[in-house]
Amino acid sequence: MILLTGGRGLLGFAIAASLSKHHLAYCATTTQVPAEHPFVSCNLLNPEAYPSGNEPWDAVIHCATHLQGGGTYAKNMRMTENVIAFSKKHPVKKLIFISSSNASVPLQDEYSRSKKDSEKMIRESGLEYCIIRPTIMFSERDKKNIFKMMQLLKTFHVAMIPGNGEYRLQPVWVDDVADLTVQCLLKWDLAKNQVLAIGGGETLEFKEMIRRMGSALSAFYIPVYMPLPLLDLVARDAIRSFVTEKIMDNSAIESKFNVHPRTLSSWLEEFRLVDKKQAS
Repeated sequence: MILLTGGRGLLGFAIAASLSKHHLAYCATTTQVPAEHPFVSCNLLNPEAYPSGNEPWDAVIHCATHLQGGGTYAKNMRMTENVIAFSKKHPVKKLIFISSSNASVPLQDEYSRSKKDSEKMIRESGLEYCIIRPTIMFSERDKKNIFKMMQLLKTFHVAMIPGNGEYRLQPVWVDDVADLTVQCLLKWDLAKNQVLAIGGGETLEFKEMIRRMGSALSAFYIPVYMPLPLLDLVARDAIRSFVTEKIMDNSAIESKFNVHPRTLSSWLEEFRLVDKKQAS
C-alpha cells in the first residue's frame, strides 16, 4: 500500500490517477470531508491523525505542501517531520518527496526554504528516498500560475510582466511530474537516494510565454512592464521566486525513466482547439 499526501491537490490528483492507471493500491490524504476510499481525511500536522492499522505500507509519496497563509515554513517542516516518523514506524521502504526547483537556487522566501530544509531532513533520515524537483507546473486543473495568467489575459486583455520579461522559464505539465513519480516507484533501484529535476520540454522567455498564451486564446492584450523594485514593495518573495531562472536538465529522467516532458506550446495548441470547439 502507498500513502499519498495531498491527494486532492493539483499534483496529488495527477499522481493518484497515475497510480490507478498502473493498478497500484494507495491511500491518499485530503483535508476535505467527507473523504471516500481511497481518500482519507487527515491533518498532516498532527502525527496522531495519520492512517493506522495493520496495513503494510510499502511507500510514501509526500507531495502535500502549505502555500497560503502564515507559517508556511513551520508547517511544511512539521509535515516532513511527521511523514518521516510515519515512514520509520511502519517501516516504509520507499519515500518520495516532491520538492521544488526553488530548492536549487538561493531564494529566501518561506516556501523555498521549507523545500530546501525538508530535502536535508529527508536525506539525513536514514530512509531510502527519492527527491523530485519540478519547475512551475501547468494544467487545465490549475487555479493559479499559468492557467490563472491565461484567465486574466482573456478577461482583462492586460499582461503584467515583471521586469523586462527576458528571464527564462521551463514550465512542466503536471501529468509528466506524476508519471515520473510513479516510474520512480516502479524503478526504485534507479531512483533510490537520487535528486531528480524535471522541467518542461521547452524553455521560453516570460514575454514569449505570454505571447503564446495570447495566441492560443486569440486574445488581444497590452503588455505592461512592471519594474522589479516596485513589485518588491508588494510581493517581493513571490516575484523573486518567479523571475529567478531555474532551467532543468531532463536527460536523466528521459534515459532512465522514459519520461519525455511535453512542451507548453503543445498544450497551448491543444487548449486552443478545445476552446474553439467549445465556442462553436
